[in-house]
Amino acid sequence: MPCYGGGMAQTITQRELRNDSGEIMRRLDKGETLIVTRNGTPVGELTPLRRHRFVSADAIVAMFRNAPAIDAERFRTDLDAIATQDPAERARRQDRLQRAEAAFDPLPFDSEASRAYGRIYAAVVGVGRTARGARAVGLLIAATACSAGLPLYTRSPDDFQALHDLVDVITI
Repeated sequence: MPCYGGGMAQTITQRELRNDSGEIMRRLDKGETLIVTRNGTPVGELTPLRRHRFVSADAIVAMFRNAPAIDAERFRTDLDAIATQDPAERARRQDRLQRAEAAFDPLPFDSEASRAYGRIYAAVVGVGRTARGARAVGLLIAATACSAGLPLYTRSPDDFQALHDLVDVITI
């Protein structure tokens, strides 16, 4: 998939970790993520630290110069469509979230997912669809799947018609 730029994490054995630590450190410096196995079973993950770098205000202004303006009224309307002030509904949602977190390892929405979201947003808008309301949340999920090289399972395949070149969309 074009969306998945990093490739799958490489696997190294416990012995390689012990014997080739210098080479492994160089690979981490280059940004590689490594899965460590013992007797063929994954036991850990080595990921490079994200180094903070200074970005000048001028560079940020230039980067966002052509970005679309944010309409505060529209943003609030979209947020109100998803959020709730009802304490009972919030408790139900929190319970559902905690049950899902206990059953699955969540995927982070990291910098790779953020970059994937830009491509996904552009693809959706490019075919004349909007990225608002519940669809916007679905596109965030699609970006996470895209950046992790995973398929997107959905009950709303029409919302993701424009994404078939970026992520495998599987209707359930």
